[in-house]
Amino acid sequence: MIKDSIGDCYVVMIILSKQLRFTCKPAITGKVLNDIIAEFNEKKYEYSSVNEQTIEAMHHIGGFSLPALKGWKVTTEYFELLYMNLILIALFNQIDFIDCVEHAYNQIKDRKGKMIDGVFVKEEDL
Repeated sequence: MIKDSIGDCYVVMIILSKQLRFTCKPAITGKVLNDIIAEFNEKKYEYSSVNEQTIEAMHHIGGFSLPALKGWKVTTEYFELLYMNLILIALFNQIDFIDCVEHAYNQIKDRKGKMIDGVFVKEEDL
């Protein structure tokens, strides 16, 4: 369930980044991911439990959801922090973040439908 939830959150972040016309999208490989894993293994993070990390993630969701709701300019800062939170939540649960993303992708890759007003509607619901 945690693996599925992390992957789903990441997919939603990708869709949201496109809708908000962010030029940066969270990358699931490379230096950022490796740095976060290394710092986690060295216990350099302020939060010591998955519960604290989850609360921090919710804080970052609020950081971009309220401005988006109000029609204000949304910056990528909270978006990028949420991405880091998802990776850390996976690490706290001893789950590979890339496995979470692949799991989510495999569940949705063959879905058919279309976007209507920014919402994906499955073909059978059209």
